Amino acid sequence: MKADGLILAGGKSRRMGGYHKGDLVYQQQTFLEHVIREFQKEADRVFISYGAKVRRAYEGCKIVADEFLDCGPMGGIHAGLKACGNEYVMVAACDMPFLEIGLYRHLYGKLREAEEKEGCVFMGAVPVADGRRHPLAAVYKKGMETELERRLKEGRYRLMDALEGQKLLYVDVSEETEFRNMLMNVNTVSEYKALVETDGEQKPDEERKDSTWQEEMSEQKPDEERKDSTRRKGTEEQKLQKHHRQGIVAVCGRKNSGKTTLLVRLVEELVRRGVRTAVIKHDGHDFSCDIPGTDSYRFQEAGAYGTAVYSRYRTFIHKVGEPEPEELIRQFPEADLIFIEGMKGSTYPKLEVVRREISDEPVSNPEGRFLLVTDWEAGHFQEPSAGFEELDVIIERIMEQVKNDAAEGILL
Repeated sequence: MKADGLILAGGKSRRMGGYHKGDLVYQQQTFLEHVIREFQKEADRVFISYGAKVRRAYEGCKIVADEFLDCGPMGGIHAGLKACGNEYVMVAACDMPFLEIGLYRHLYGKLREAEEKEGCVFMGAVPVADGRRHPLAAVYKKGMETELERRLKEGRYRLMDALEGQKLLYVDVSEETEFRNMLMNVNTVSEYKALVETDGEQKPDEERKDSTWQEEMSEQKPDEERKDSTRRKGTEEQKLQKHHRQGIVAVCGRKNSGKTTLLVRLVEELVRRGVRTAVIKHDGHDFSCDIPGTDSYRFQEAGAYGTAVYSRYRTFIHKVGEPEPEELIRQFPEADLIFIEGMKGSTYPKLEVVRREISDEPVSNPEGRFLLVTDWEAGHFQEPSAGFEELDVIIERIMEQVKNDAAEGILL
C-alpha cells in the first residue's frame, strides 16, 4: 500500500481531566508512540495534527498545521490530506492503544477488491463495528480534501455529514474480533484507569515518578493520607482540584442566532437560583476592551504587552495574544458554572442555538452537544431540543449534563 499516515492529536482531552490522551501510557509506551510505530511499518511519511498548539516533535514524523482551527477532526484530516504526497492517507486518532497496521492493510485490500469488482473509484474505506462507523481509523484518498475545505469554509464541521457526500467503502469488521478490538479508544479517566489496572501499568512516564499523576487521575477520597498530601502540594493544586468540580458549557451557533440574548437570560435565572455563574466570550475577530483616556489605555497605546488594573472590588487584565480556553477558565475558581460563548468546534459540553431565519441545521461539532435551543417545531431535529421560551427546560438539561459529567469525573 502506497500511503502516508496521519495521527489526529489536537483534541482538548477535556474528559481526561486535561491530560493529553496521546501522552497516556500503556505497556511502556504512550498511546501516540504506539500509533506512530504501527504507521511506520507501512507509511512513507507520518504526519501529526496537533490543531493550534504543537505539543512535541517525534523522530521520523512531520507536524502538519491545521488551516482551519477549532473545527474538530475534520480540520486535521483536511490538513493531512493536503500535506500527504501519496494517493492514500491512513488516519488514526491518538487515543487508540490497540490499533495495529493490519487494520489498514485489511481496509486497503477490501478497497482495491471493491474497485476492481465494481469498476469504480472509492474515496476511502471506513471500518464498521456493531453498526457504528469509525471515520477516525480509516483510509482516505487524496482529493477528498476539496470537499472538506468547502464545508470548513462554510462553517459546517460535522465529519459524518461530509463523509455522507463521498463515495466510501464501509467495511464491516463486527465478526472479526481482532479488527473490532483495534477500534477501541480511551476517552475518560475511568476508561484509562480500567485499562491500566487490567494491565498493571504504573506511571505515564519515568520523569513523572514524583508527580501527582495517580492522585489527580483517581477519585478524590477524604482519607487522612490524601489530606496530608494535598496540603503539601500547595495552593495551585488546590485551585485545580476545585476547578475540576466546575461545570463548563459552551453556548454556540451561527452569527446573530441569539446566543448572547439566551446567555443573558440564563445567567439572570441561574444567579437568582443561587448558582454562581461566569461567562467567557470567544470572539473570532479582534476587539477593544479598554476605555480611551484611562491610564491603562495609555499604557496599551504605548505598546505594553499587557496591563492589569485591580481594586478591592474587581480586576481587569488586558493581554496580547490568544490564550487557551482553560487559561481563562482558571480565572474563575469560585464559579459553580462557566459558560463559554462560541467554541462550536470544541468538544466541550455544548448547547447550540439554531434560529429558523438563520439556519435549518446545527453547525457545531456534535461531540459533546447535548441540546439544541431553537424556534423550529418540535421533532424537526433528531436530537434533544427546546424552545427559546422554555428556560426551565434548558436549565434543567444544563444542570443534568453538569451532574452527569461530575458523576463520570470528566469536569474540567
